[in-house]
Amino acid sequence: IGHVVAVEPVEDGIQRGDFAATFVDPYVVVGEFAPGAVGLAIAALDDYDLVCVHVEAPDEASHEGRADAKVEAIERMDAAIVGPIREALGTGKYGDWRILITPDHSTLLRTRAHDRAPVAWAISGAGIKPSGLTYDEVAALNGGGPFFEQGYKLMERFLDLGWDGSS
Repeated sequence: IGHVVAVEPVEDGIQRGDFAATFVDPYVVVGEFAPGAVGLAIAALDDYDLVCVHVEAPDEASHEGRADAKVEAIERMDAAIVGPIREALGTGKYGDWRILITPDHSTLLRTRAHDRAPVAWAISGAGIKPSGLTYDEVAALNGGGPFFEQGYKLMERFLDLGWDGSS
């Protein structure tokens, strides 16, 4: 059983649609990097085995063709969402844990459109060995780590506490 926190209102449809069959108590937090979004996600860790936070800002910046805005959105996401969640997980309160950071699809700056290119992803937590690999779109395109043709296979591995993050 899982929980979803969506940072932008555009994701409300996702929560009521595809995720509805999987996640039982989704929340919508209106506004880009809305205050309270990370608090809701951290609070949900007390009651749910899986918590997803969806942030649309990097994708929107790509649709606008703005590399500067994409970098800024990723930096803000790291500081305002990933960092605090990672810090909370590191307290020992939650036992074995993992965190996965990944876009839901590639959106190219040059075309401003969704693409089927591989996406970068990073995973940390219980049983995961440091890879030393770079987390960026170029590394993903050049095969800088395990590649999953179907995204659900990455999720299967993520949930398998026996997997160490290597191929």
